[in-house]
Amino acid sequence: MVIPTGEEIRDVRKERGMTQSELADEAGVSQPLIARIENGDVDPTLESVHCIVTALNEAQLPIDAKDISVMLPGALRDARKGTGYTQGGLADAADVSQPLISRIENDDVNPRASTLRAIFEELDIDEREDDAGSDSEEEQDILAQLNAEFKEF
Repeated sequence: MVIPTGEEIRDVRKERGMTQSELADEAGVSQPLIARIENGDVDPTLESVHCIVTALNEAQLPIDAKDISVMLPGALRDARKGTGYTQGGLADAADVSQPLISRIENDDVNPRASTLRAIFEELDIDEREDDAGSDSEEEQDILAQLNAEFKEF
């Protein structure tokens, strides 16, 4: 899963001929938040990034930010186990704390995009999806939709 940076969001927004205000209106966030994300002044949550990417892609996905929050803990746990990582091993590899991995998997925290970027880079989530036999069909569909949404960057 590739989570776009603020610079990538700005580049795509400009390619699409959108102002920060237009993007903010479409994404349901504030214009100052868009500016802060693009300038690297804030590390957005996954929900914020998803809303912005969806607005940029003009996609009408059958999932919303709440569904992402519900799916993320299970998806992370399954990906971690599928790659053979323990929570501590993944934490060390992604340079985050083991309690943070545990809190994400238990849905006790709304992680930042940069944190998820580091974790998913270690898990190489794209390769795992090819071998995903234990996930439910619904979970695979949602993961595929999330990856398709973020891969455009």
